Amino acid sequence: MDHFLNRVFGGQPLRVMVRLVFVSILVGVFLALFDLTPLALWRSVEVIIRHLFVFSWDTLYEVGQYFVYGLSVVLPVWLLLRVLRIIA
Repeated sequence: MDHFLNRVFGGQPLRVMVRLVFVSILVGVFLALFDLTPLALWRSVEVIIRHLFVFSWDTLYEVGQYFVYGLSVVLPVWLLLRVLRIIA
């Protein structure tokens, strides 16, 4: 049973709990130092993901526009060259 608990916790359970408490206190001090709350952090992550999503769609839209602009020039030139090659 002791081997199973060591595998589950990644070490002796009491040592892991003491380490988690210590790290939690350090993280809590860090968050308090910068006046952050866990809810504010999650909201920031949500805002970042939302901006990336919107930015991605805007970028795809612009790339699509560039493709259509380029195609409107390249396609007629390509067709003209194909026709001239067939005639010659």
